[in-house]
Amino acid sequence: VLRPAELGRLAGELKRPARAMFALTSFNPATLVSWIALIVAAPVSPDSALTDRLALACGVVLVSLAWHASLGALAGRLGRRLSPQAHIRMGRASGAVLVFVALGLSIW
Repeated sequence: VLRPAELGRLAGELKRPARAMFALTSFNPATLVSWIALIVAAPVSPDSALTDRLALACGVVLVSLAWHASLGALAGRLGRRLSPQAHIRMGRASGAVLVFVALGLSIW
């Protein structure tokens, strides 16, 4: 977030920010690719029953739906209340968390 004031102005024009954030995060290509990679790499053997595979796929979809719905609702409720500096700090903190997760995954 390089210009939080501009984003704040645009967010103020949204009639339903929670729905907008849900739609934006749901159709994020990086999110979809990540879930596909997790499903492909999942420890489900070729001998597993179809029900095991379907249970895994349903679990992934349900967790993703819950995450995106929560994220959209939280952004809709908190987005206007936070100052531009708080938006910047949150962006930096989330970036740092992602870096640590990536480092952890790369050496694990």
